[in-house]
Formats: sequence, structure tokens, C-alpha cells
Amino acid sequence: PLHTSSSNTLQRRDSNFFLLIDSHSMTTEPRKLVGYCNRMPMIDSQANRQGNDYVILGPHVTWPGPSPPASLTIDQIDGTRAVGRETYDYMSRGWNLRDGTYKGTVKLEDDTEVSVLIEVSTVC
Repeated sequence: PLHTSSSNTLQRRDSNFFLLIDSHSMTTEPRKLVGYCNRMPMIDSQANRQGNDYVILGPHVTWPGPSPPASLTIDQIDGTRAVGRETYDYMSRGWNLRDGTYKGTVKLEDDTEVSVLIEVSTVC
């Protein structure tokens, strides 16, 4: 029998095999990401001129497989930034965002593209 776990995966168990299917690979809906307009006061530097805003792509375990995220493109901005593997999450930094919803594409290291929907809010 197939079971849906709390992590949105389907699992099938029987005496011969165990199958784990990630729900993102079974749907054409865009993957939902969270972005923040960072309006915290910062010391002016070259690094800060690129943009203080960022997008969280999620924990490492939510991007399973041999090819991790490499870049993020946001359609309404016509911009692409690198994705970095940080302590707990994949992150894309250096954006200039506004509150709202953006469509985009995450390109994995193997050139596979994943459609995303980014919900952005401001933090002060």
C-alpha cells in the first residue's frame, strides 16, 4: 500500500522493496520559496551595494538527489544569482526585492530547471 507521510512523500513498503517518491517530482506546480526584503541598518560596503535581500530555497534535505541548486532566476527582475549551500539551507543572496509574489526558476547543477514561486516580505 501507498502512504503519504508528514513530509509530503509517498512511501510503499512490502517484503521486496521500499520506494520513496518526492512529491515535487510528481507535480507541475511551482515549488514555493520564501524571500525577505532585509531593511536592517547595515554598514555601507561594496558587498551591501549589490542588495541585502535574499531568498531561502529550503533545507538541504528538501533538494534530494545528486544535483543541488546552482542558481536562481527571478522572472520579474530579469536577474540571476548564485545559490549557496549555507549551514542549514540553500540561499540566494544579493537581491533588491519588494514585497509580493515572484515567479522564477532554480537551475540545478545538472542544468535541470525547477519552476518556483517566491513569496517576499519585509523584515526590519
